[in-house]
Amino acid sequence: MCAWDLADPAAQAAVLRRRLAFLEEPTSFFYDGDRPLSAEELDDPFRRGALGIARAMSRAELSWLRETLASLDGVGR
Repeated sequence: MCAWDLADPAAQAAVLRRRLAFLEEPTSFFYDGDRPLSAEELDDPFRRGALGIARAMSRAELSWLRETLASLDGVGR
């Protein structure tokens, strides 16, 4: 049993806000020291492709998260 009830819109929003915060942090599969590298900085087409695909998936998820949070925020009003 969970400590929170995911049938509750406020609990759902809290979980989604944590995911949104995580996705908004800069990250990469590839680094130069501590600095994440962007797809545009890579010469290898396979690494560029992996980052491009990850970027597209993140944008889709970010869009869904923001839409869903807006919807959930409207439920409590």
